[in-house]
Amino acid sequence: MSFRISPTSSVDNFDYENTDSEASSTHSVASLFDPIKEAAMTPFNLFDQFIEIDGRYYFNDKELKTYLPSDRQEHARTRVQLYVYKLLWGGHFSSPITEELALGINVLDVGCGGGSWISAMATNFPLSSFVGIDISPLFPEDNPPNSAFIKCDVHDGLPFPSNSFDFIFQGFLVVSIDWQSWSEKVIKELIRVTKPGGYIEIMDMDAEAMNPGEIGRKYNHIMSTKFADAGINTMSSSGVVKAFGEHKREVTVEAVRKKKYYLGKHGGKLGEMALACYIQALESMGAFIGPLFDVTEDGYKQLLTDYYDELNNCNSFMTCYRIIVKKK
Repeated sequence: MSFRISPTSSVDNFDYENTDSEASSTHSVASLFDPIKEAAMTPFNLFDQFIEIDGRYYFNDKELKTYLPSDRQEHARTRVQLYVYKLLWGGHFSSPITEELALGINVLDVGCGGGSWISAMATNFPLSSFVGIDISPLFPEDNPPNSAFIKCDVHDGLPFPSNSFDFIFQGFLVVSIDWQSWSEKVIKELIRVTKPGGYIEIMDMDAEAMNPGEIGRKYNHIMSTKFADAGINTMSSSGVVKAFGEHKREVTVEAVRKKKYYLGKHGGKLGEMALACYIQALESMGAFIGPLFDVTEDGYKQLLTDYYDELNNCNSFMTCYRIIVKKK
């Protein structure tokens, strides 16, 4: 099953369609992808994998810790989110590998979602090979020829030989997987499949809005409690650094970079887009967190409207971080 990514109606006014280079892609990933394709792409049944709630599709697996849906609307939201963080950071990555990417290296995106990061990077660096993996099979059908996608669950390990990739990127996955699994299993796999001298870059966000108003304080409390019950650390940057620190013999944490951005009109265009993405995410999680506010479905919608107004009229901000790790 495949689809074409399209923007959601609430962010149609933002011009993010032509933000990346239009360089033609000429390099094939067959040499990297074919040896592991058969092992990685195990059969699955979409009807068993997803459950529909209020017109949105969620993973039908209680072991998964994500409360966000996996459907076209969510992938459209994350496409806008990708553009927000490109604006914030001035690019899609911060690791010192631009020259290597231009010459041609192997790159893995762990938890690639709808494949927006892969598609942008593969277009910008046609001599490099890009592979994206995600538990959701909803990948784009028009990806560049130097990119490929594999459905797999990181809990089961990464379906690649050791020392396969020069650069591994993981974006916004830390709050979608329980901390024990990530720190004890996933991190070891990231290190294993990275080549010596290669880089691992973790981009995520400390998920609570800072300097909150009354509604924001309620959301922060409920979200942190909900995630804590699932074993997820919502203020995760320090935890990620500590987890990599447990592998000092294999890797070095070279940089921890953080950027603060304001939600809503106080943050300009970026802040307005970020606020739209944030509210859409909370709306998407309504089936799981709405009942914790002890309100009806309509009451939750009104709460989101009030929260949107609150964030637009106070100086609430969030922090995004990038952690750059080099394998010895």
